[in-house]
Amino acid sequence: MKPPISDPFEAPDSNLPSEETKFFRYRFWPYFLSTLSAILSLSLPTICLISIGGEPWIRATMLLGSTTACALYTLLVTWAVSIFQPVKLNCWAIHAPSIWGNRREIEWAQIQEVRYFWLFYPFALISTPQKRNFIWLPLILRDMKGFARAVEEWAPADNPLRLFLQKRGF
Repeated sequence: MKPPISDPFEAPDSNLPSEETKFFRYRFWPYFLSTLSAILSLSLPTICLISIGGEPWIRATMLLGSTTACALYTLLVTWAVSIFQPVKLNCWAIHAPSIWGNRREIEWAQIQEVRYFWLFYPFALISTPQKRNFIWLPLILRDMKGFARAVEEWAPADNPLRLFLQKRGF
């Protein structure tokens, strides 16, 4: 016996979870400026030590050249990350990078705790019971209100990320 054929013109069942995935990208300029300041603050003492001695114009050229190289590197990296590493949400999980850039997927039910953390720009540190499964969610997304609405749509009412975003006013 064959299963009954459903009517193709009837409305879809609204109780079924949506298979849609939403993408949220970083705001470019805050991400670029904070990453540039981080790279320069870490590399400038080394650059200055290298440029000690010699003629003043050589030192100034080395300092300007290395600062420009850092800025161009940061521009390339932040452009690539903002384009190729979006935060993804769907009805069963959140996909976002760890602090090292590795992609992580955490199901809504696995989220144990969400903490605010500031490291050159604000993050939501999302942790699970598994020790090494965590996400550093940047709070500088282009559409933070849309992100918060998507979390409200798909996450359970008692989800720590949902409560965190509500508390922060997103």
